[in-house]
Amino acid sequence: MLTAYMKAKKTDLDPEQAAFFKMLVKELERHG
Repeated sequence: MLTAYMKAKKTDLDPEQAAFFKMLVKELERHG
């Protein structure tokens, strides 16, 4: 999942995907 995120960061996401990834990262950081 994180590798997909890292790949996505390098490409332009559409706003919906970007919002999802931001939310995902927040959740991951919150849980350590």
